[in-house]
Amino acid sequence: MNISTTHALVASRPSLLSSCPGTRIGLGAVLDKLGAGGALGRAERDQLAGLQYAVRIAGR
Repeated sequence: MNISTTHALVASRPSLLSSCPGTRIGLGAVLDKLGAGGALGRAERDQLAGLQYAVRIAGR
């Protein structure tokens, strides 16, 4: 699954992150690795930042 698809899925079903802590933690770890890679374009970085924000909010 690519960043765009994951972004769209989380945007349409935010409860996936809040109701499944294991999924949220795993996704957060993957997003951190992707962000550290530095090989993303502008749109992908923006979507990545949005996903990271959604993961942080869902963890509250």
